[in-house]
Amino acid sequence: MKKKFTSIIIAFFLLISVTNSFSQTLIHYWHFNNFTTATPIQDVVANPIAPITADYTIVSTPSPQVSYTVLPGTASPYNTYWDYLASTNTGTSNAQTINGTLTPAGNVLRPRNPSDKMQILFKVPTTGYQSIAMAFDYQISSVASGPNSIIIDYSTDGGTTFVTSGLSIITYAGATPITTSTVPFDVTSTASSLATNWNTLKFTITNTAAENNPNLVIRVKHGTPNSGTSGNVRYDNITITGTPITLPVTLLAFNAIKNNGKTQLVWNTTNELNMQSYNVESSTDGTNFNFIASVAPANTASLNSYSYTDTKSSAAITYYRLKMMDNNGSYTYSNVITVNSATLTSKPLSVYPNPVVNGTLQLMHEITLANASVDIYSVNGTLVKSYPVAAGMIVSNIAINSFSSGTYIAILKNNGSNSSVRFYKK
Repeated sequence: MKKKFTSIIIAFFLLISVTNSFSQTLIHYWHFNNFTTATPIQDVVANPIAPITADYTIVSTPSPQVSYTVLPGTASPYNTYWDYLASTNTGTSNAQTINGTLTPAGNVLRPRNPSDKMQILFKVPTTGYQSIAMAFDYQISSVASGPNSIIIDYSTDGGTTFVTSGLSIITYAGATPITTSTVPFDVTSTASSLATNWNTLKFTITNTAAENNPNLVIRVKHGTPNSGTSGNVRYDNITITGTPITLPVTLLAFNAIKNNGKTQLVWNTTNELNMQSYNVESSTDGTNFNFIASVAPANTASLNSYSYTDTKSSAAITYYRLKMMDNNGSYTYSNVITVNSATLTSKPLSVYPNPVVNGTLQLMHEITLANASVDIYSVNGTLVKSYPVAAGMIVSNIAINSFSSGTYIAILKNNGSNSSVRFYKK
């Protein structure tokens, strides 16, 4: 049934450009241009709705996703679902410039018949980032038949417990930030006379537990009265931003090899200063990590090599990461590596000959994907040269005739996985 379109009106601003809180690094972004689902779900309890992965991300583990699910403890069926709506029908456009390219206008997300017994969950890992903020554009079809507010809270433990402390919400340009988690749809407010029918909502989370957290979940609910039988809400340009956490260390590579039937973790660093420790953590599900060992740093600016052998793991699949600790208590996580005990090899990257005597470095490695490269560092941690590697290669021949005699380390960067090997040039 065609619904009469009414909307709240707030001045539209480009995301992440209004205040310093939002002029940060873009971590995750949903523009929904690739979302084309329009299938009604008559009973979302029996038929869960598939989540949508972020259209852009720089923190991909665990996968950043948005899902539309029933609130825990609710068992009644709801004639609610979400689908897409072409932006040509709504007047919005995507406003994010990704890697120098403006994302074109496209679809928007539209929860239909949005029940107050449903929840929109944003799983947004913030590993390596602090000062976390979220922004999104939204529009409603009718305050008479749809929800009367948006309710925001968040979880720092993967969705087990939700809290509202530390929220600072900007409802429209010039508005005083509010700390309540409920944002009303007030069509009579000053905001409704500011010229557009799309609204931009922005908020920061000052709770430091949300920072550098792979398990952060942000929840949006639709307030009562709301039966789940009429109305709809549209969402677009959903962003998660933050400020990079800077530690006095550069992690060059982190990988795993098989050593006497056990998993040996190896990593290389440079530019270490005032480091406290490298805490090794493991997981069997990729989400819940446990401390297994601490490795002391060298605290030198030159090239450093470390290793740790996990003698206790017996799982078929194990996930590992490094928690890199500074003396001042700050820390950041490395990338997560996945180890399959059945396929783990003893040499993910090897060099021949070693020492290199004829000016050609031959690297044997896993098959390369698009945009792979080999970086070569000197023992003092200086990048000497970077070489692109074509996709589909398992052997790379690299000319190093001009290199001075000495020890170097070659690092293969292959679709987020870095492997390293040390070699000597005569």
